[in-house]
Amino acid sequence: MTQHQPAPRGGWLEAKSRELIAALPEMRNASVDLKLLVIEELREKLEAYREYDRYDPRTMESVIRKTNYREIESFGAHTVGVKCIQALPDGTIVSGGRNGEIRIWTKDQQHTWKSELLSGHSDVVHGLYVLPDGRIVSGSADETVRLWRRSTNDQWTHEILQGHKASIYCIQVLPDGRIVSGAGDYSIRIWNKVADGTWSHQAFNGHQYWIQDLQALPDGRVVSAGGDKTIHIWKEVTPGKWKSEILSGHTSWVSCIHVRSDGTIISGSGDSTIRIWSKNAHGAWQVDTLNHDDSVTCLQALPDGRIVAGSYDKNIHIWTKNMGKKWSGEVISGHDRDVVCVRVIPDGRIISGSNDGTIRIWDGTPLNT
Repeated sequence: MTQHQPAPRGGWLEAKSRELIAALPEMRNASVDLKLLVIEELREKLEAYREYDRYDPRTMESVIRKTNYREIESFGAHTVGVKCIQALPDGTIVSGGRNGEIRIWTKDQQHTWKSELLSGHSDVVHGLYVLPDGRIVSGSADETVRLWRRSTNDQWTHEILQGHKASIYCIQVLPDGRIVSGAGDYSIRIWNKVADGTWSHQAFNGHQYWIQDLQALPDGRVVSAGGDKTIHIWKEVTPGKWKSEILSGHTSWVSCIHVRSDGTIISGSGDSTIRIWSKNAHGAWQVDTLNHDDSVTCLQALPDGRIVAGSYDKNIHIWTKNMGKKWSGEVISGHDRDVVCVRVIPDGRIISGSNDGTIRIWDGTPLNT
């Protein structure tokens, strides 16, 4: 088995385009209408892949490196705790709360944070994903996935996707537009909109406990983290049939994962560790371990190799690998309860959400490196 070497950014898109074109059916005797339909379907698929390449949430070209972080802004977001956040390049923040609310945060002309409320879920919003066209996908403890869009009259409407039998903890979207959800019923479901406008879904199982986090990759694979202490790397071997490679090593639930573009998997766990999984020259997985003082709840890996993580210890930790290959950490304190979500934006600021009900924004001093 050889070590995987990722293609340059965008290279996977060229390969996927060739694959889709090669898979086209023989159309020699087809009607003009059928040929046009097939061409239109191909165009839509290629456009979806191009858009994903532009908006791949795992990757940023660069993040300004900073140190000595301090809180520069804080605002109450959800009365009973923030559960998830997405930070967009234009400065917009989308948050989900333990009260079932989704809020879209923007600054007004007085530079005060104002929110637009999306109501519909009846329980905790655990997962959010914002699509390039502005649509929002959410997953909730009310066992529904909802797809929100702004209508022509500037009002939000949503579709409800039902099928899970327990709380939905995480949401991702595949490059071809299919929605992926993981839940407390131990299943991962792939949602696809069919020709009549309704949603179909397929479910597959492999975890022995709840699905805590997901990552969709540009090549169509899905990586999942579970309450059974394992990480699964899923591949669709034939349409609708998924098989997984399992990574074991954590001694408690795996709460969060982030897959870098080079294939490295970063995982955080209730065992108070972050583990960095990479393949050696022989194709075998090797692990580097970072120790926290308490359970790791959320993390994001940055292009320069740093890892930003939140924890039950109420702090944000910034891990940096030094020249001697030793890891050191900067600790940012300020939240009154556990930090459950973190996001970093290209200018280096960190945005965090906590069960104390606040979203806080942190900034630091740029490093001259």
